[in-house]
Parts: sequence; C-alpha cells; structure tokens
Amino acid sequence: MTPLARIADATRRAGLIWIQLPGDRPRPLWHLWHDGFVWTVVGGAEQELPGLRPGPCEVVVRGPQRQALPPVPMELSVVEPGTELWAQVTPLLHAARLNPV
Repeated sequence: MTPLARIADATRRAGLIWIQLPGDRPRPLWHLWHDGFVWTVVGGAEQELPGLRPGPCEVVVRGPQRQALPPVPMELSVVEPGTELWAQVTPLLHAARLNPV
C-alpha cells in the first residue's frame, strides 16, 4: 500500500488528524475525508488554527494500531464561502461533526 493510500485509509476512520505547516508544530484538527481530500472548517465557532494558509503542509494520522503513520506531504487550499464547492462540502462536514454547534 502506498503512503498516500495508507493515510487515506486511516484518515477515513480517524476523528482527528494533525496538520503541520513548514516551520510550525503539528496541530490537531477534526476533519472529513471525502473524494480523496481532507476537509475541515476553521474560524468563527469552529476550531481555531491561527496562521493556517494555503501552501504545502504535512498530514499525520494514527494507523490501525494507534501509532502515528509517517507524515504525508499535501497541499493546503481554502474554499471560499459562497462558492459551489463550499455549498457541496459544508453540509457533509456538518453531518459528520460529532458536536454540532
């Protein structure tokens, strides 16, 4: 299994992942794995992740035996409110949230 396939499999089952921007510490966030992407919402009433910006990052998730899998390089992007993609993804995130606001 490739590293990306391994993290995709683990991420689908995990309630929490860690994201690390270059020069920063890993930070936990709740997420949704959907269509080959990690989706999350930050700001407002959601989780705070100051300094989160588009660009390269690494994602770490725990594997089946609860060990951290090797970091996987990914690209972070922002989905703007009011866009078609926003309208598609936010209902999925809301439905998957453990503690709705």
